[in-house]
Amino acid sequence: MKVFFKTLMVFILFLSPAGAFPLGNNQDGNQEALPGEHVFFLKQEDVSQAVVTISIDIGRRGVEFKKEPDFGKARMIRSVIPLDEKNNIVLPFAWNKSDRILYMDLNRNLDLTDDRDNVFKGTKDRGGVTFSRVRLNIPYKDKIIPCTATIRFGGWDIRNKGEIVIHTTWQGDVELEGGRWRLILADGLDGDIGAGPYDLYNFVPLPQKLPALDYEMHSFPEHYVFLNNKAYQINGSFVEKDHTLGVKVRLVEKEAPLGELQITGQYIRRLVLVESGDLYHVILDNPQERIHIPTGKYSQEELSLWRDSLVPRFNYNLDQTIEVSRRASAIFKAGGPLKNVATTIRYGNRLQLNYELKDADNNKVEYGDINYNNPPDVIVYQNGQKIHSGRFSFG
Repeated sequence: MKVFFKTLMVFILFLSPAGAFPLGNNQDGNQEALPGEHVFFLKQEDVSQAVVTISIDIGRRGVEFKKEPDFGKARMIRSVIPLDEKNNIVLPFAWNKSDRILYMDLNRNLDLTDDRDNVFKGTKDRGGVTFSRVRLNIPYKDKIIPCTATIRFGGWDIRNKGEIVIHTTWQGDVELEGGRWRLILADGLDGDIGAGPYDLYNFVPLPQKLPALDYEMHSFPEHYVFLNNKAYQINGSFVEKDHTLGVKVRLVEKEAPLGELQITGQYIRRLVLVESGDLYHVILDNPQERIHIPTGKYSQEELSLWRDSLVPRFNYNLDQTIEVSRRASAIFKAGGPLKNVATTIRYGNRLQLNYELKDADNNKVEYGDINYNNPPDVIVYQNGQKIHSGRFSFG
């Protein structure tokens, strides 16, 4: 399932170079890995970009603190951030609207005076207020999970609402069947990583020939991820290793019936397919023309093209269903080479130029943001001879 807007918005990450520590046959120092398991330890990595954005209703639920600072006549909102609504676990806060100050009850005892480093000064933003680098303590079982977030209240487009923008990820390098990836996990505030509705993951191929900002994060599939010709179930849990809190990830090999998929286009850098019930995901990096993937009915979640460093990268979406079976080869029509398509319409003495970029199967490709300060150069040929050149203004 692709997640952009729901109560959740997903953006792309900037990855730092830290690595994972394979636990091998000695997980946490006292448990041996089972056959068909690959176990790794991921470290916390806070990134500047937004990873997950969760909307909250700050007027939905009030809270009365047992003890709090003297707020005088300041306009106050006292509410909670829901962490695990199923188990009624919340993080209380008080927002001084008059002075743009946020007080977090990090230990959740309804006392705003005994927390350390729990006061944050905000800045005006889009008619609301933004608090940067807010530390959140996420309780889960016997552990406190750290999380760094940006918190926004109010604004022209989210009146009486709030947004929690998560910047904390758990990252490390993993090696599977001779391939290497940076595995990135994000927890959506409930501590049960991989099981919550806002939890995200991604495998970024190593070495990174392209900026990591290009890779999308994905919600966890219900069953498994198919990567490098094998299916893996992702199981994550917070553990301490050498006095450092991290995520122990078990990638458990699974059996899956395979069928053939034929890709008609070229220059596909990454293709992510999602089974119709979101039971499993297929991640393909630089796929060949004919490959074998688990049988099922798929839709495309991520598709990016890239040929070399001199050619821009393109991401686009297709409304195309692919049914892979054991009986016959399925065909996925997408990819390069790309072609420029221009049409002109004349309105009196005005000539309108319409431009589209299309792939090898004539699908329209979205080519990113347009720089309206730099109109396109146009050369007109007739019977192979140049007859005019100039610039068309946008409009």
